[in-house]
Amino acid sequence: MKKPQISFLSFIIIFGILLFAFIFFSNRWDKIVDKEITTKVESLGGEIIKVKRVHVSQTPFKTDNVGGKYYEVTYKMNGEENTAYYRRHKSLNINDIPSRGAPAEWIIPEK
Repeated sequence: MKKPQISFLSFIIIFGILLFAFIFFSNRWDKIVDKEITTKVESLGGEIIKVKRVHVSQTPFKTDNVGGKYYEVTYKMNGEENTAYYRRHKSLNINDIPSRGAPAEWIIPEK
């Protein structure tokens, strides 16, 4: 093999490994966030209808001073549909989840 072919092959292999890692960890984060949201809503006696990731400007948080991910959570409680907002701080540590003390914030309407 010539040197350019080896470099190209190395690039393809490294790119594939990085792509796999990104997809794997992104999927784990989605599952962690889904579990945290479900646990919170169920602890209030509610049932999740829909969870949607939204831009900070579409939430009562208004500005992003913490580098977070924002979710609009629609749920049903006592036969009534409600909307809450969840801010998940970004972290590189996969074990840094709210149930273990990591920062996360909720805006839940009081009824």
